[in-house]
Order: sequence, then structure tokens, then C-alpha cells
Amino acid sequence: MPPSELQRLIDAAQPGATVTVPKGTHTVPVQITKSLTLKGSSPADCLLEVTANGSALFIDAGGKGDVSMEGLTIKWQLAGGIKGVERPVALAVKDTNASIRNCRFVPLGNTQQAPMAIRIEGRSKATVSDCRFEGFDFVINYGPGTEGLVEECLLRDGGHQGVTGYDRSTLRVERTMVAGFKYHGLRCTGGTLHVKDCLLMNNKVSGIYLGNKDGQGTISNTLMIHNSEAVAAFYQAQFQIHNNLILDSTSAGIGMWDTCRLQIADNIFHGNAKALVAYPKGGKDCYAIGANAFWQNTADTENCRRADDSILADPLFQDPSAGDYSIKSGPTLRPSASSWSDGKPRPSPPSTLDADQPVGCVPRTDLYRRGMVRDTHPTASACAAHSMEVPHAPRSTFHADERFQAGDFPGQEKGTFYFFLLAPSYRAAPR
Repeated sequence: MPPSELQRLIDAAQPGATVTVPKGTHTVPVQITKSLTLKGSSPADCLLEVTANGSALFIDAGGKGDVSMEGLTIKWQLAGGIKGVERPVALAVKDTNASIRNCRFVPLGNTQQAPMAIRIEGRSKATVSDCRFEGFDFVINYGPGTEGLVEECLLRDGGHQGVTGYDRSTLRVERTMVAGFKYHGLRCTGGTLHVKDCLLMNNKVSGIYLGNKDGQGTISNTLMIHNSEAVAAFYQAQFQIHNNLILDSTSAGIGMWDTCRLQIADNIFHGNAKALVAYPKGGKDCYAIGANAFWQNTADTENCRRADDSILADPLFQDPSAGDYSIKSGPTLRPSASSWSDGKPRPSPPSTLDADQPVGCVPRTDLYRRGMVRDTHPTASACAAHSMEVPHAPRSTFHADERFQAGDFPGQEKGTFYFFLLAPSYRAAPR
């Protein structure tokens, strides 16, 4: 097959150059083997629509360069079955420092015909930002030894899982929404995973799966709602889970083998079938449960116990039916003790906090600024009224073209919503 117009432009470009993608639909697979920027005018105008037994776009800079791509839509599916296909993925990145920004990924077929959207492999470091994904089976995948960041993305209605970090990978997921997956929203199978400021919703098995191989990391300032389990942890997973809002889990808010080395504190568990469950596997004193807030769970604990300084009170959300989990004005909830469930001392709360400091003091519902608003874009002034900051003022994480019917997700009333994630404003409770 002769090279396409787009491939000829890439081949002719000098290393470090910017290649402008011609408007229209390009139907032939493309490869990039040097440093450059591949830039489309917008995802609506520049499409790579490929059916092939290989990637629509393969990037391999041989460990010697940086590649950026932005403003594209990639639509892809396999031409036949997956057997014998080296890279059954829409976009493959190997041995490259890559930046993927403002792109859309759409499967042309079902999850068997479109197994993966992005796979990062080899000696790669890759940032995926401001992108949208619908469908695919395994959406964003960081292979063994890779590093990366997924930020300000929307992943919905997929198969097995949204974002996966495999053995020895180091991955951050921030300000990202993952909803409607048949298995897991996020998955850590070995390696290191840090989750912050995310929204994980209506995933049928778990919001975050920590298993198959032992991983480590942190989960903080994240809203997990309407998942079967918000966090499912196995083997000797070693994570700090703090300052999260865990709502309406149909199985457990956090379900863990008792061999896991989890530190769980300063979370709010509300309306879950069971808030905390430890599954007996012969572990002893592996996990530590600090002060958390519990309200209207069918059961707060199973095979484990709450810390003595836990809070059993209504967190007084502003308007949960509209997705507003900011706190109503009133006194701050504050525990009276300062130890974990295993008796170990907890750090003293600082007198002031900023958004980059770890929060080790109290469950504060005003730490959780997550919401859904009908047909309106949150503005900087509106957020300021609630002591909030927009990450990239004046816009929110998701753009106006990313509306969807919330009724697509069970448990949500019909209507058009924006989902937005806002940076919390931290204030320590008075001593």
C-alpha cells in the first residue's frame, strides 16, 4: 500500500517539526519514528478512521525523542480477529516521551473488534490529557516499566477497565471521570498508582481494583459512587486511602483481603451496603483503619472495626440529588481521639492546609467538591462562592461538547448534565 498523504507529510518533516494534519478523514495507518508534533485543528475536523490488523497510529521514537499529538479523533477496529496481531490497539506508543492531548477515541466495532484505545509500552513516559473515550475493552494501558499521567479525561461505557497500570509501571490519574465499565474503572496490577480528584461512577465490579500483583500508591480526594465496590483490594496491596467520598456501593465501600496493607482514614462512607469489609485470608494486623465518617450504611464494618474516633453523623451534603456534595454551613465534624484502630498514633492536624498538603486531620465534607449541574458551565465566580478554585479557570474539566445523558447510567435521573471536578479548598478544623 503506498503511503498516505499524512504519512508523506510525517516522513518529510524534520525532527522536532510540527506536522499539521489536513482536515478530513484519513483511512490509512500512520507511523511516527522521530520527534515531532502531530497537530489537528480539532477532533471534529481531523479524523483518523482505520480498520486494520494493527494500530491506526504507531509511535516509536526509539527512546531518543518526544512526540506530541493533539486535536484528533481516532476511530479504529481490527480488520479480523485478534489472534496473531502484535498491537491490537488504536494508538500504540513505544520507547517515546509522548503527550496526547485533546483527542477523541471511538471504536468502530464492539469490544472484541476494538480491544484497546491506547497502549504505552517499553521505555515510554506518556501524558494523556483532556481526552475522551467511549467504548473499547481495555481503554488506557500502561505496560511494565512505563510512567505516565492521565488527567482531565472522560472514559465511559467500556468493557473490562478504563485505566490500567501493570507491573512496575508508575501512574497518576487526576481530575478524570470513569463511568459505566462492565468490570473496573481503574486497575493497578503491580506497580504504583496515585489517584486524586477523580469521579468513579457506576462501574459494575469496582471503581478501583488493586490486585493480581501487589501494588502501592494513594487514593485521595475522589468521589466513588454507585460502584459495586468502590475499592477492591487483594493480596498485599499497600495503599493510603484518605479524604474520599464513598457513596452507594452495592457490595462494599472498601472490600479488602485482610492481608492488604491499607491505611484508611478521613473518608466519608454514606449509603453503602457495607462500608468496610475485611475478607479473612490469614492476615494479622496488616491494615490500619483511622477515623472515618459513617452514615446510613446498611453495615459500617464486617470482620474489622471502626476506630474509636470515628464520626457517626449526617455529613449534611448540600444537594445530593443534584450531585452537589459540598457541605452545608455549620460546625465542623471533628473526632476526639488521635489513633488508628490498631492503636498506632496518628499525625497531629496542622493549623493550616493548602491544596498540595496531605490531609491527616478530620473528615471534612467540604473537601469534596464534585458535582453535576444541568446545562450550565461552572464559572470562576460561582466556584469562588463555595471556596473553590477551577483547575483551569474559567473552564471546568470537561467541555460543552461532552454532555451526555446521565440516564445512561443506572441510578441517575434522566436529564442532560455536565460533570465537573473542582479543586478543593482545604481548611483545618480548629484545635
